[in-house]
Amino acid sequence: PHDHAYLVEAEGGESVPLESEVPVAPGSAAAGGRLLCLSYCGRSITLSCYHAVVDGGGTLKILSTLVYCYLALYTGHEDEHPVVELREGRGVEEYYTTLNRAFAFAQPYEPSPLYTVPYDTLGFRDADMVRGGTSSVPVAHSGSMDVSASDFMRLCKSSGANPSAMLCALLARVTFDLNPEEATDVVFEVTLSMRDAFGIGDSIANAVGTALAYATRSDLESSSLAEVARRIRADVTSQRGADYYVSYQRVFSMYDRKKLFESRTVTYRGVFDIGENNVHVTDFFCETAGIESVYLTQLNDRFVLTVQHGLATDKYLHGFARLFDELGIQATITHPTYEIAAESNVPVRPNNLEERS
Repeated sequence: PHDHAYLVEAEGGESVPLESEVPVAPGSAAAGGRLLCLSYCGRSITLSCYHAVVDGGGTLKILSTLVYCYLALYTGHEDEHPVVELREGRGVEEYYTTLNRAFAFAQPYEPSPLYTVPYDTLGFRDADMVRGGTSSVPVAHSGSMDVSASDFMRLCKSSGANPSAMLCALLARVTFDLNPEEATDVVFEVTLSMRDAFGIGDSIANAVGTALAYATRSDLESSSLAEVARRIRADVTSQRGADYYVSYQRVFSMYDRKKLFESRTVTYRGVFDIGENNVHVTDFFCETAGIESVYLTQLNDRFVLTVQHGLATDKYLHGFARLFDELGIQATITHPTYEIAAESNVPVRPNNLEERS
């Protein structure tokens, strides 16, 4: 009922899912001008969207409801107490509150001291963390692996770290292992959902904040992986609250923000869970055009770890595999490095790749 609310007027009637082997571009004619596009092919369901419209958490809310409804119809089974959002007829303000600067400036707050990485921290990036292809047709890369959820969470709990902090520490270790001569420090931008902090937990809109953290080679050489992960967790926690977010936005809305370091984006998406039919969900992908991202999502009894490090993706994927083996964590590369299919303005149906534009 609120199709018109998504910033642009939808040109068509119902939003009909499209059969396509590659993601269909949001906002395209094929998508009816909508900024969210649902497509399917074989056993896969794909939701394409603009990050400015929804964030990872919002995307999971939408996708969870869609997959729940699909599997309820397919299997004939509905949960007695569904864990996904099924309410209809809500006003837009109940499910769409954008966390932008105007919103931040309107909030009451207590000024908070801002976090900084140590002086002269540069944030190492590999020379091959770049897109492939050509300047006119750039190509992003991705690869993923399954990691035992019980093994990984045992490591986190024994270390006193949460999954995102542990992932940062592991990424730092892999980076230093792969670059023994060049890398001295790594900087992370850890994505944070600010929904609960601002009381907008039902919103699907972009509500992402970021927290800075870092690790140095000397940290990992002089202390344990657990100690580094705990320090990262404390650093990120200090940047989580609503007061911090508003303080940060107020400062950098008034002044130009120029980072003096290179960073890598680390995102823990949490659990993909639609209830009792979740056993039928066999895989999960999150793909962007990024070249500096690592994603972690729990699916049933495993974590799906996705690496998008440009042309360096393959060596990082295998670097994680070696480190997990060293730590006694069961992990298997399930999707070796591949080129991410660029969005198409028209559906690309099976065996008809020439239709792609």
